[in-house]
Amino acid sequence: MTRVRALKHIKSIGGGLLTWAGSAAVWAFDPEIMLSDQLRKEAVAPLCRALVLQAAEGAPEHIYQKALCLLYGLETQPQTPLALALLREAAAAAWVDAQLALGDTLQKGGNADQVEALRWYAMAMAAGDVRASSRHARLLQRRQALASPPDTDANTAGFGDGMPVNRDGYHCHISGLGKKFCHSAFD
Repeated sequence: MTRVRALKHIKSIGGGLLTWAGSAAVWAFDPEIMLSDQLRKEAVAPLCRALVLQAAEGAPEHIYQKALCLLYGLETQPQTPLALALLREAAAAAWVDAQLALGDTLQKGGNADQVEALRWYAMAMAAGDVRASSRHARLLQRRQALASPPDTDANTAGFGDGMPVNRDGYHCHISGLGKKFCHSAFD
């Protein structure tokens, strides 16, 4: 499976840990975000037929609901760029649910998207949303874990019998919560 097909498959099933060498991606399987996505879909699905036909104007709540219909492809084909534009509009109008949804969606993207996701999470935190504070912390932790240089000390404690860290077959993983663990391919 090519990298692009694998990426599309992982995104289509909504989970997985996405870290390839040289990739800026830090998206990790986060059950809380997946549950939020599912709850958003269920809440807005009955309204989508009417919302998709309406112009995207009015209260931030209606703009947010239409954005979710377009983002998740409910009663229409998914239209991610338009959905993100509408989410940004509702989020800029201080609609906290839109800020959180925008952060959840953007955290799956590349570096620039993740920086923007952190900004929207911070705005939702400032408005008092506790979900945003935990998601902001987890995304920041995952980004910092991938940005930190690998440990190159040959006798690092906890790595067995003094095996050099950079030896062939030795590699590291980042868990969904941003924890880094390293091991030899032989253990």
